[in-house]
Amino acid sequence: MEKGTQREIKTSRGMISATYSPIEVVAVREHAFRKDVDQAELRQTVTRHYPGARPYNSNTQAIFEISEFGFESQDHEGVRVAWINVPKGKTVQDIEKQLAKYPDATIYRILADDVKLVLSEEQLFAAKSSDFPDYDLNKAMLNHVVIQFDDNGVPCAISSAGEFMEDAVLADENGKALEILKEDKLQYISKGFNLTWCDDVDLREAVERISSEEPVASAEAVEGDPAKQTV
Repeated sequence: MEKGTQREIKTSRGMISATYSPIEVVAVREHAFRKDVDQAELRQTVTRHYPGARPYNSNTQAIFEISEFGFESQDHEGVRVAWINVPKGKTVQDIEKQLAKYPDATIYRILADDVKLVLSEEQLFAAKSSDFPDYDLNKAMLNHVVIQFDDNGVPCAISSAGEFMEDAVLADENGKALEILKEDKLQYISKGFNLTWCDDVDLREAVERISSEEPVASAEAVEGDPAKQTV
């Protein structure tokens, strides 16, 4: 398990092999909105192995796993981050011991063309509630819109069809979205945590591909934001 678990996963390019590292417990801190629980930061490295050739086509499936063909691959590695609620007073070591009971636990991605589809029920409630005056759907869009760096190193939005949208989102040099300029064709991302193996959830309608395993999404870098809280 220490070296990672190999999985066959479904992508817009077809079935590929991916390696999931063991989940790391990075830190424990006070919850940003609740006093009755703490939060633990979890991280997992996922490496997708895109084959240089495919043993199937649009009409014919392969009877062997892709990994058995020995094709050279192009690897895309990304670190996924999730925050979970834990009892007050628990340490990193306590959480590591508990997490060891779930060797197939997964941090998975949710992708969609509509930001509401990547939000939890609790986040949707918060976006409509007067109890969270600093959080609404517009803030959620900024937190979850997919941002990638183009060939010139400029952060910009990318559509589900794989098109860079240079004038759609204003972002800083680190890829944090500051303002949505054009909502049409944007795509959004969030992370979930599951105790058992769970593949990514792709709800996009016009899917071409995301060029790297882990697109930049500004929600991941915002400390104390409802977008990454488990309410």
